[in-house]
Order: sequence, then structure tokens, then C-alpha cells
Amino acid sequence: MHIPPVLRRMISESPVSNIRVRIRCGPAKGARWTLFPFSMYWRSGGESEVATAAALVPHLEGASFWDFGAHFGIHAVAMAFKVGSTGEVAAFEPDPFSFSKLSRHVSLNRLQNVRCFRAAASNHLGAGEIIDCGIGAPTQHFAYPDGGGLRDRSQPFFVVQTVRADDLVANREIRLPDLIKVDVEGHGGAAIEGSALSIAHRRPVIVMSSHSRMETLGTRHVLEPLGYQVHAMDGAALSWDELTYHTQLLLPT
Repeated sequence: MHIPPVLRRMISESPVSNIRVRIRCGPAKGARWTLFPFSMYWRSGGESEVATAAALVPHLEGASFWDFGAHFGIHAVAMAFKVGSTGEVAAFEPDPFSFSKLSRHVSLNRLQNVRCFRAAASNHLGAGEIIDCGIGAPTQHFAYPDGGGLRDRSQPFFVVQTVRADDLVANREIRLPDLIKVDVEGHGGAAIEGSALSIAHRRPVIVMSSHSRMETLGTRHVLEPLGYQVHAMDGAALSWDELTYHTQLLLPT
């Protein structure tokens, strides 16, 4: 059912949106959630690609999961249950509304093993402008480096903090990753670049959604020299070009 943007905003900012429900199925089945918006999260349990990738981690109990583009936290919550009390989840979400939902869902499920960062994983410490696609929209994005999605000055935007995951590891704020999910609407190359030292050291399983050719090229520039190759979810080897506009596994040889 289509809900007009004005009505969507009104409901999203009302107490109705925070009515508590349970996730019906999927990796996070049984977790506490909130009613609205994007009710498909608790009705359908989210996508399965992260669960597929998690199955490739040799010792999932106690593992470390990085969630670049956590949105409302469906994968962060699911993985927090899977890695257990000795594991760790680091969830990165720059959008203020989405971050508030993420934090609420972590709190509702009393997850002590999740660190939430109101920031975009990137290749520098600083700030950036994200194009505003609507309240809590999963498509919020930086201007794409290949010219797509460039913001004219009439478009709404908001300023967000950017961080390097490698710096957080160096400062012992988060652990080295065993699994990374990257879904950041075109900024994945920069997020991977800012994690290059950690990836080289730990060689994690990566599940990535690429939204532009430049995002794929930036990711390949960092990961291919480290021995990473693209694979389909069923394990079949793919070319790097087949990452663009798809969600694929990036695995070290």
C-alpha cells in the first residue's frame, strides 16, 4: 500500500510507529521490533544474504560483525544473536532517524554486544553531505563519484559524520571483523578503503551490494590486491563487473 510522504512522516514521528511487535521470520525471528515504517522488516525478517555469508564464518560464536549501512538494524540484531555474548556487532548508520530506530531496536532486545555509530563508514574522518530521500529512507546516499546522483543546491540534504573503521580498531573501540556487510548506496569503495588494514589483517567474509560501477571499481582497487574474488551466493565464481547492481560475496582466496 502506497502511503503519501506527508502521511508517512506524520506516522513515523508519532507514537504509533513505536508500537512493539515481534519479527515473524528470518534470521532475527522472535526479536522485538517497532511497527512502522518499513514494516517488511518485521513481517518478512529482512534479506537472507547476510545469513548466507555468516554461514561461511568458521567460528560464528564469538565472531565480530561490521554492518556498514545498518539502517534500522535488522541484520545487526540478527547477527548479535548469532555471535552471542562473546561476539561483537559494530553498526554504522549516519541518518539521524534511522539511527534512532537502530538504537531503539538494540535497546528493545537488550543487546549488550552491539556498538552503534551515528556515522558513515568511509575513507576519512570528517563530514559529508547526504542527499535526503525521505524520512528513514534506505536510499539516502552521498553524491556518487561517477557523476550519478550529484546534488543540485535545491535538493534537501543533511550533514553526517564520517569515520574510518581502521581508526576505530586502532583505538580499540571495535574488534577486527570476521564478517562485513556493505550496503551504503554507492559509498562502498570508500568504506572498504577505510577498512583496508583490518581486512588485510583478518581477511573477513564480505557481503556487498554495489550500486554503481565506480563503487565496484573502488572496492576492487582495495580488495583484489588482497586476493579477494567475487562469488555468487551459491558460491559460483563471478567477474568483478558482475558485482555492480547486485549483492554478492567477496571472499579471500
